[in-house]
Amino acid sequence: MYYKNNNLIGVRRKFDGKEQAFSFGGRKCVLSEEQLREYGDQALEKLDSGITEADVAEIIKSAVAALVA
Repeated sequence: MYYKNNNLIGVRRKFDGKEQAFSFGGRKCVLSEEQLREYGDQALEKLDSGITEADVAEIIKSAVAALVA
């Protein structure tokens, strides 16, 4: 899900109540909605391939942070 007021992407679980697993982006993030959604798609692909939520969150957050810095 994209939260436009905060320029944030939230990745939700498919099962177990469908609560949010992790989020990335933020007000200080200079990436556009489209760019953040691309990273969200990458995160979903990694989750579907069997990588744990914590590992995917770390990979995606570090990739976004590397672009911003």
